[in-house]
Amino acid sequence: MAFGVPMIWREQSDHLTNCYFCLAKISGVKHKNRLCVEYPNVLSASKPFPHDSVAYPIPQTPASSTIDEDIHEKSDISFSARDSDSDYNAATEEHHLINYAELCDLLRDLALTKAQAELFGSRLKEFNLLALGTAAANFRHRHKILVQYFEMSDNICYCTDVDGLMSSLGIKHIVEEWRLFIDSSKTSLKAVLLHNGNRYASIPVDYSTHMKETYKNLSSLLPKICYLEYNWSICCDVEVAAILTAEIGCSITLRRIGQSETEQPGNKNVQHPPLVDRDKILMPPPPLKLGLLKNFVKKLDCDSDAFQCLRNKFPGLSYAKMKEGVFIGPQKREMMADEHFEDIHSLTEKEAANFVDIVQKCISAFKDLGCSMSLKIHLLVSHLDFFPENLGAVSDEHGERFHQDISVMESRYQGRWSAAMLADYSWTLQRGLSTHQYKRKSTVKKFSP
Repeated sequence: MAFGVPMIWREQSDHLTNCYFCLAKISGVKHKNRLCVEYPNVLSASKPFPHDSVAYPIPQTPASSTIDEDIHEKSDISFSARDSDSDYNAATEEHHLINYAELCDLLRDLALTKAQAELFGSRLKEFNLLALGTAAANFRHRHKILVQYFEMSDNICYCTDVDGLMSSLGIKHIVEEWRLFIDSSKTSLKAVLLHNGNRYASIPVDYSTHMKETYKNLSSLLPKICYLEYNWSICCDVEVAAILTAEIGCSITLRRIGQSETEQPGNKNVQHPPLVDRDKILMPPPPLKLGLLKNFVKKLDCDSDAFQCLRNKFPGLSYAKMKEGVFIGPQKREMMADEHFEDIHSLTEKEAANFVDIVQKCISAFKDLGCSMSLKIHLLVSHLDFFPENLGAVSDEHGERFHQDISVMESRYQGRWSAAMLADYSWTLQRGLSTHQYKRKSTVKKFSP
């Protein structure tokens, strides 16, 4: 092995301060300045250590495999201790009984229903594994602790006191540290609070079944959760962002939504006013295949050195696929890592390939080459200044994961979605004890004391 201690990876606790990939600065790294790159020091990644003569010497193969006779003789000596010895202390193992806080945390980690929780607690009580005073029949009413913070009105279940709910979960509500995620699934429309940096679990503040992403529904949803009072940043997809800002498509082109009462030439004909400030919208990382490499290769001259280099690099790829820029993922990564491929480009081609450093210069070079301007590339260029610096800390990934988490609770409360369901889900986010005392820890996001 080239190193005395290899690179050790651990699961990061958040994307803000403990993520090796989010903190690593990879923009502008080239062959000339590759030795000046500074790598972050985080707890989730331990850097490798090379071999040295003191701390990490290179292991040497033993010359012979014979066993020393003295060591063999010493291994035959046996030691015995009896209870009658004066200095003998027998190791006493105390039987640990599970208290109520430990039982609740165990049920939350196992994601058991109310009936399963009562059955599990009853069996533990029969086996004399519960501490004195630990009741197993309280879990049928476990949602009543947090149901006071939710109400049901106009087929919308919403949180009436966000500060009180977070205080019950054991944290203080700081508006700047949270963002509002709005999205809909096949059966429901949800609004969830996500933590910036994703250290804590997602907190549901609004839930409505059989409602879609429309201007009317969102206009009735935001006042119920007192959005104007808290004024969170909003993380959503492009469709919801267009509805909230009364715009369609992108922020440059403002098109008409529906039919306006009066249409005047030269004015922006919009039927509804925007619901939120446009600066509060966080553009999510575009989960798009922009097709930059495909459009770049399609406009290469077939007689150029760059195109012939690709032909020699991928001899198994047909000429038709090569001309249309059809590559798979490993081929794209191999192409971008080839330094010779970058050196043989012409000046215009080099400017087009350097899109990481200067995006606008890339688009201008693409225009000079005659590349097609797809809608995906247009979205990237138009909203480039709207993307935050650390996309991992404010992405909508954890909001999409909330759909999977709440779907389990939706199946339990099938046909009776109410405030009790959101209160029961919020109960599963709590923790009565710190998880550092356990050897095997749960990977579920939670609110630890």
